[in-house]
Amino acid sequence: MTGQCMAPDDLDMKKLWDSTCELPVCKRETTSGGPNPKTRVEVPLLTCNCLWRRFQKEAEEWVAPGGVLIADPQARNRKINAAYAQLWLADNRFQWAGLAAFASKQVGCGLIHATTLDQRIEAEKKAYRALKDSQSKDLYERVVVNKLRSDPELWNQWDQAKQQNPVP
Repeated sequence: MTGQCMAPDDLDMKKLWDSTCELPVCKRETTSGGPNPKTRVEVPLLTCNCLWRRFQKEAEEWVAPGGVLIADPQARNRKINAAYAQLWLADNRFQWAGLAAFASKQVGCGLIHATTLDQRIEAEKKAYRALKDSQSKDLYERVVVNKLRSDPELWNQWDQAKQQNPVP
């Protein structure tokens, strides 16, 4: 849910942790019915919606500074890790934030691993294409079928790329 889904409130920009105001500023209604008149005072308080919108905007600013999403998934993941960690460090009662920082870091490790695998797969494909393109069609088929080593350098590059790539 984004902050745009909820209607803005006058209290959205109220200073946090300061949800009181001077009594003369508060809206008052006095009822005169009965022997004891009663005065009702309406005190503005920060509501859950106000707080949610504020924290939602803050979270959006973490991953999309100035409204522009951080394009690099690894950099965005590092920002998310930092946000969780800072929340936990600011108040360690938020144990879930400490756990979330750890879980988010594991996601980042997965992103790094996936990027590395993708690069290694691409390197193997490139080395294989270079080997294939260096041979004539007939010679290429003989080389593959008979394992003839016509260009040892290209074969070495392909073998190295295959060894670096754990995914066949």
